[in-house]
Amino acid sequence: MNVFLDSNVLIDWLLNRSTGFPGEASQIMEACETERIHGFVSAPTLYLIAYLLEKAGKNKAELGELIRSVLQLVTVAPQSNSQIESGLELTHHDLEDGFQLATAMSIVNCQYLITANTRDFPVNSGNILIIHTRDFLDVLNKV
Repeated sequence: MNVFLDSNVLIDWLLNRSTGFPGEASQIMEACETERIHGFVSAPTLYLIAYLLEKAGKNKAELGELIRSVLQLVTVAPQSNSQIESGLELTHHDLEDGFQLATAMSIVNCQYLITANTRDFPVNSGNILIIHTRDFLDVLNKV
């Protein structure tokens, strides 16, 4: 099963954010590791993670190790100009979420976009179901 992971899923997992869903994010990343699901992310997600981890006090060596560990679990989805153009039209709340959704929509057989922030995504997202991090665990339990 192909899924797209919004930035907040990886941030919760890596930073163990008490304001997020780190336990659920850990279970999703474990499912990527055991190949129960195939996780995709956008390249800007990796940029954001690097920035936040650096702000959290990680040095360059630690950052490299953490980014490499992410890359062992997920695939970075390619992005194009047309996806960015599409992203401009996909959501009216948060432009970055539109870009994420456009990237997810470009992934063959992507079924879910997993996020802790469903409210900023459109209700009709084509063939992709926008699902909250905690709700995706119910899907995982059925796989």
